Amino acid sequence: MSGSFPVLNLPPLAHRAESENPDDGHSERRGGRPDDEPEGGRDVAVAGALDVDEGVTDETAGQATENHANEGDGAGGHRGERRQTTFLDGRSRTTHRPETIATRAAGRRGSIGSMTGAGEPRVILHVDMDAFYVSVELLRRPELVGRPVVVGGDGSRGVVAAASYEARRHGVHSAMASVTARRRCPDAVFLPADHHRYAEVSAQVRSVFDSITPLVEPLALDEAFLDVTGARALLGEPLAIARLVRTRVAEEVGLGCSVGVATNKFVAKLASVEAKPIAATDGVRPGRGVVIVAPGEEASFVAGLPVERLWGVGPKTLARLHDIGIRRVPDIVEAPAGLLEARIGVSAAAHLRRLSLGIDDRPVEVDRAAKSIGQEETFGSDVSEIVTARAELVRLADAVAARLRSSTLAARTVTLKAKFADFQTVTRSVTDGEPLDTAVEIVTRLEPALAEVMSRGALRLLGVSASNLVEPVRQLDLWSSEADQPAHDSTDRALDEIRARFGRSSIVRASGLKPRSR
Repeated sequence: MSGSFPVLNLPPLAHRAESENPDDGHSERRGGRPDDEPEGGRDVAVAGALDVDEGVTDETAGQATENHANEGDGAGGHRGERRQTTFLDGRSRTTHRPETIATRAAGRRGSIGSMTGAGEPRVILHVDMDAFYVSVELLRRPELVGRPVVVGGDGSRGVVAAASYEARRHGVHSAMASVTARRRCPDAVFLPADHHRYAEVSAQVRSVFDSITPLVEPLALDEAFLDVTGARALLGEPLAIARLVRTRVAEEVGLGCSVGVATNKFVAKLASVEAKPIAATDGVRPGRGVVIVAPGEEASFVAGLPVERLWGVGPKTLARLHDIGIRRVPDIVEAPAGLLEARIGVSAAAHLRRLSLGIDDRPVEVDRAAKSIGQEETFGSDVSEIVTARAELVRLADAVAARLRSSTLAARTVTLKAKFADFQTVTRSVTDGEPLDTAVEIVTRLEPALAEVMSRGALRLLGVSASNLVEPVRQLDLWSSEADQPAHDSTDRALDEIRARFGRSSIVRASGLKPRSR
């Protein structure tokens, strides 16, 4: 990524990370459109020049970093500062951060993950749809644009699946209990989740990605890595490609997305977070849209992060790191030899040391297969009747089977998940016979497990998932007619056709209807 890039006044990484609302594993955030930003490049920032005054556009990222290193000001507020770290064993170390990190990383930039065979830096995009679930719903409900919108159940046991940035201003975020969300934002509009529709729109977004590069690794419905190294000759420099992705997603799908650009997947994903819109107490501010981390600036970009932003640092590992005085990325780099390894293990220590230098060797994995497909529901009140529980099982199995067929997959293993009133959770898995993709087969295999768990008490939650996914093996031979197929196959195909034409909720199985109370 050579040449001059527009340079903007991007807030320090650590400060942005602390000001944003937490997100769940689906990375649900709110979306802006590319034409929301002024002309002239407001939708791009270059890491390594994080505190350059706006309007300075004739320096390369590396030059801007060097100039600010001399001025004693930079990413995360630590450039040029003396910084003392005290470790659990009593040793302390005073350092200047993050220049020494960048210097140490300089000799390792040629790792296989960040360079092509020709010695050129890879160009990896992490594209993250902005508040995907909410944005899809707003396509159908444009009158709700600008209002606080929550996707999820609004009952006493409902959970927020996604929240618009207008709702996040009030502290609402995904995985939050709906009653808490309602208390924080009384004006929020709650909409039920429509996962079938989200999958359809996700496929439209994926088609845009595929038109840019064949090297696409989806992470979820709303995000993916794109290796566009080979697309530069046709589509131009990384900034042009990133803007092209945003423009085409907006024009062809009607949604906004944010793009992080770097030489590896880890840093690109971090950069996409910095490109997001920001829900502040005084309003929703447009994001940068595109954030580029120039080759050689990976370590400086990561240096401003708290250690919990590194992949693999969960609650247990974080507690262990805090126990030995490690709280920010520079602490990992400066940890005395053997201290980190003794606390979290040799393999984990090596992993975190590499990430703390902005090093990630993993390639973009094309056709990354889904490991499982599942559906679950938390009930408004505990379910104690087997008839009601079976109706829920049928409905969940129908949803999972439909998703299997739409993905041209079948499952060797099906699993029942049950959570009781005391929050204890159990699972029961069944692997038997040929791979399946119909609701009847799933229900047949899981009914005994349902009867067993129901004998333990009332259910708070029920879930169905399919795993060990393979291509369907059931097919007609040369001498068979369509009438020879099992009746449930024809029924499922008919349901798929009706739902494709009239919507997911247009038809349900009678056996999945909840019994009426008398």
